[in-house]
Amino acid sequence: MKVHRSIQSFHEQSISNPVITFGSFDGVHLGHISILKQMHEIAENVSGQTVVTTFHPHPRKVIYPMDKSMKLLTTIDEKIELFRKSGIDHLVIIPFSIEFSQMLPEEYIESFIIRHYRPHSIIIGYDHRFGLNRAGDINTLKKFSVEGNYEVIEIEQKRIDSLKISSTAIRKALIQSDIEKANKLLGYRYQIRGKVIHGEKVGKKIGFRTANIEINDPDKLIPGEGIYAALVQYGNLQYKGMMYIGTKPTLRPEGELSVEVHLFDFNMDVYSEEIVVEFIDFIRKDATFDSLQELTDHMQSDKEKALKILENVGTTEKFHFKT
Repeated sequence: MKVHRSIQSFHEQSISNPVITFGSFDGVHLGHISILKQMHEIAENVSGQTVVTTFHPHPRKVIYPMDKSMKLLTTIDEKIELFRKSGIDHLVIIPFSIEFSQMLPEEYIESFIIRHYRPHSIIIGYDHRFGLNRAGDINTLKKFSVEGNYEVIEIEQKRIDSLKISSTAIRKALIQSDIEKANKLLGYRYQIRGKVIHGEKVGKKIGFRTANIEINDPDKLIPGEGIYAALVQYGNLQYKGMMYIGTKPTLRPEGELSVEVHLFDFNMDVYSEEIVVEFIDFIRKDATFDSLQELTDHMQSDKEKALKILENVGTTEKFHFKT
């Protein structure tokens, strides 16, 4: 997969029969994958190449800069890796700006899509909108299809076990600590990554040494507070563990949010190293205990539950989107 950090970089390529799609693609979830599969099929039939265009920063972060409530499922690096594993040929990352958002839908099609991509086909999701005030839709694209000599294909909303798949639904599930639902809609295990930093060392004193994590991207969505069964990637190895997200109410009633993980059968110094945590399942909500001994007892119980959950969990799932 070739990554293009500007439309100019992509425009310089000589590509025959581009099969394109564009959007934010937060999470690159199963709904998005249905679009990518359709692109692969068409590209193979016309000897073309697949081209995904996404935007960074996320458009909402630019248009509503004071709104800090929206968190993202994927950082830009995670998104690139997910697309790479999906087998697409080209990923175009457009630096999103206020000026770009002001393009009329017609201008967006003529000056951006037709001029730079010269597409054979445009594949979009059922709810895709574009241009100023999100006024453009599939009908706008179809209106210019003769002029642009392209075909437009709309992919209807996908479901899994009757659940509608969307980035919004996945965010909601994660905030509610419904890891099973979130992972089902994503098609892979939700993860966070970051650098291990020094904490208060309390875990070590009670026999549960933890790695405190400084998340790489402040816009990354952190699941709801509580204890989770998790897999932790460090270097080329993977370890079982349990994840804690919370304010440590037993130790500091008005503390800041902590994100830390206890790795089972692990005793290495990983300060300043990067680790990746995959969420497997939710164990319990955060709680306040009357003593450190009571906290320790509950953590031992949490560990037993986590080990049972992780008994039949394999190593990191591979992506298999390309048909």
